[in-house]
Amino acid sequence: MIVWDFHALPEGTNVTEIELTEWLGYRTFELETLLNEGWIKVYGNMYSIHPLIKQAIFSDEEMWEKYWKLRT
Repeated sequence: MIVWDFHALPEGTNVTEIELTEWLGYRTFELETLLNEGWIKVYGNMYSIHPLIKQAIFSDEEMWEKYWKLRT
């Protein structure tokens, strides 16, 4: 859900800790796994979705279907 909320933000949007809590309703400890895995990036006090994640969300379904068939 966190990744989806971040992807809905305009391209290149950075979110402060205050906005993370007030706008999105998350606390920093809830992002720990996503930060460790690289889904969400943090620079200083600013959080953003990794640009490749946003690109993947907007890619076509046929490409994803081929990808998952290769993975299974």
